[in-house]
Amino acid sequence: MRILIFTLLFVLNCTVSAPAEDSGSPLAGVDLGKEACYQEPPHPAQACMDVAAVSASPIADVAEKRAAGPNAAATAPPPAGHGAWKWRRSTLWEKAIAVGAIGSSLYLETIDPDTPKWSSRNDFDEGVRNALRLGGDADDRRWVYNASDVIMAIMIAAPEIDAAVTLGYRDRDWDGLYETLLMDLESFTFTSFVSVLLQTQIARERPFGRNCKDGQCESEEVNRSMPSGHAAYAFTSAGLLCTHHHYQNSYGNRETEGAVCATALGVASLEGILRIVADGHYATDVLAGTAIGLFSGFLLPRLLHYWHPEAQSDAKEAGKVTRLVVAPTLLPGNGAGLACSFRF
Repeated sequence: MRILIFTLLFVLNCTVSAPAEDSGSPLAGVDLGKEACYQEPPHPAQACMDVAAVSASPIADVAEKRAAGPNAAATAPPPAGHGAWKWRRSTLWEKAIAVGAIGSSLYLETIDPDTPKWSSRNDFDEGVRNALRLGGDADDRRWVYNASDVIMAIMIAAPEIDAAVTLGYRDRDWDGLYETLLMDLESFTFTSFVSVLLQTQIARERPFGRNCKDGQCESEEVNRSMPSGHAAYAFTSAGLLCTHHHYQNSYGNRETEGAVCATALGVASLEGILRIVADGHYATDVLAGTAIGLFSGFLLPRLLHYWHPEAQSDAKEAGKVTRLVVAPTLLPGNGAGLACSFRF
């Protein structure tokens, strides 16, 4: 938001002169020209309103620079992405679809196929399983299994916490926080719905399914191996962190933004590996979940929002005056006038 200051001078004999360079006036050194000379002083408010339409005038520019003072460079604007929301907003239809997808996902979660539709094995998955699977007692693998659950929960919460701290607590940009959280909801909802739908329809037997005895297995949901939901959620979170920081530049430093993205991708990769170590998924399950997560985290926010910049409001484009202050002032060089300040 800019503050435009205009000083209207009127002196005897209808002569107008700009103050000297060392006068300290915001108009020092500016040639006002004949247009600034009035036979009869106009109404103060009318004078200010007339100048409001000329926001790019030399007077406005010089006045703004003088008002900023020598410390203007120290007060740099906030990083890109702060303040007014710059991208397409979530629509009512998108919110309704997200709610419907959440309900559908919750329903599909109750479905646990009794028999597998896919129990065959291939050399690639078996080779990776043999290389990474944790041997020994099943309790050891259960520990890794639970650890991957904790990592997934942390990854799901990471984009929301990051946005709450930067946009909410630090910047008080509640509108930006709201839109960012809606994007996160859209991405995680898509990941959840697609993952659980494929799991119930493909009904692939998990690697530990071959070790089940008398109906007792190392874990539940034996026939929901493809794709890996943990990998899908983890890479969705990593993609969201990378995408938000790329466009919003929350930390104001590209190196820091890149470090956040790289860390998130590294943790997501660790999550996928742990699912194989725990014998909960095959490598192809993890790769399929990774593909879903990368689409939801990297591409979906761009398709729906970031690739569609939001136009500035008509009021801002038109430069409409929202506040007007008129006050008498005395200027060096025997000049008298009115100081008009208005905000738009």
